[in-house]
Amino acid sequence: MSPNLFGQSGINIINHRTNKTVLCLKSIIIDNFNIFDDYLDWSEKKYRNKVLNVQNKINQFNFSQIISCEIKESIAEFLGEEDFLVQSNVYLRASRPKSGKSLEEAIDWHRESFYGPNVESAANVWTPVYNVNERNTLQFIPRSQLIDSSKIVLNQFEHPTVWRGSSSHRIGYLYSPKKILSGIDFSSAEKMIVPEYSSSIFPAELIHGAAVNHSNFVRYSVDFRVIAKSKHNKKLNKNKNFNSKNPYFIPFQP
Repeated sequence: MSPNLFGQSGINIINHRTNKTVLCLKSIIIDNFNIFDDYLDWSEKKYRNKVLNVQNKINQFNFSQIISCEIKESIAEFLGEEDFLVQSNVYLRASRPKSGKSLEEAIDWHRESFYGPNVESAANVWTPVYNVNERNTLQFIPRSQLIDSSKIVLNQFEHPTVWRGSSSHRIGYLYSPKKILSGIDFSSAEKMIVPEYSSSIFPAELIHGAAVNHSNFVRYSVDFRVIAKSKHNKKLNKNKNFNSKNPYFIPFQP
């Protein structure tokens, strides 16, 4: 990989000021996911109910604010202003190892504007927490944030096992996903390698996803969005988080 490829794709990798945040997240995960349970044998519904339960516990501690405090200068620099808003709730991505059962634990390739207005100005903050490695990490299409949306052909369909308001939906799976049919060269995909106790910040328009877990263990990460206060539009941006009923974006409070 070219050493400039992350930079050309708008990806910044930032070390946290301390290790405390990731260690705290890891502790919550270890305390709530029993290492003796064979999660591969759990049904999709049972497992996703479990993930939602742990995600709700994580969000009791306002981790989007805590992570943002760890890297606030880098977020402000990325967004171009010091006043910014953070997504009130984080998503917990607890992806089981892929097996012959054809588990769908990874979100397919996408950019955020596929699913919401006025998020092209936002950025994603992604934090690996536990068991994340090159065999299961997030992937991205280099420089794809520069591709005009009019060049991308999509097919939208109703997901057969995800419905609005379900546990699957509340942990980030899409009930009406859009699949990219053309306009993107997936053969150029690269892995987003982020060191432990670090986060990546990248443009919401960067094509990313496909974090299929080819390792032997459940991998855990969290993510959320940030947006500059001047770019936030109350009429266009989502107003409420459907899971928590909290405002979708809240002011960052250092």
